[in-house]
Amino acid sequence: MNKIGCLNKISEHPLFKDCDKKLLKACLLDDACILQSFKAGECIEMQSRIAFVVSGSVNIYSSDSARRILLRKAVKGEAMGAAGLFTKKELSACFAKTDAVLLLMPEFAVKKLIENDKTVMNNFFAFFSERIDFLNKKITYVTAGTPERRLLLYLSSLGKSEIKLPVNIKVLSDMLNLSRATLYRAFDSLERDGKISKNGNIIILKEI
Repeated sequence: MNKIGCLNKISEHPLFKDCDKKLLKACLLDDACILQSFKAGECIEMQSRIAFVVSGSVNIYSSDSARRILLRKAVKGEAMGAAGLFTKKELSACFAKTDAVLLLMPEFAVKKLIENDKTVMNNFFAFFSERIDFLNKKITYVTAGTPERRLLLYLSSLGKSEIKLPVNIKVLSDMLNLSRATLYRAFDSLERDGKISKNGNIIILKEI
């Protein structure tokens, strides 16, 4: 697939939804916007760039090389790097989980779109507002006190009454700054107190 072949998929993404496709096409045709292939395990330099996953998947970790924490996985059709697009700092460390192809757009190209298309500007405002809301919630449940309180606030932040955990226990224990044993005990305590119940790998949240 060439860059223009990615146009329709990118224009469906929330960051560029309902944008002027002529402006987006011109942006993609700029030589600074590139399609690049990565081998599984290869580091992806994201400084001042946004990337769309054309194929494969990418693991996104915290930037602390001494204690990598998996933040999320980006798969085909998803974007990554928007939060760090306008800073020179590396806010995360990205590695191809599988062989992957990414469309990389530099900061100046995205700025040009934002300056010339108010829809794109509003989409970015909405994205950053949602990001701030997410981070505020994370601060809340990490500093909530007891392990049970941290876990309950995390589950509540997912916005569903029936939850399949989006991360594994190891990642969740890192996110909540708990040992895995303490996290398991917190699950058991919440279930005994009637605040959650389990149905296979589904957690039913009874109290928000």
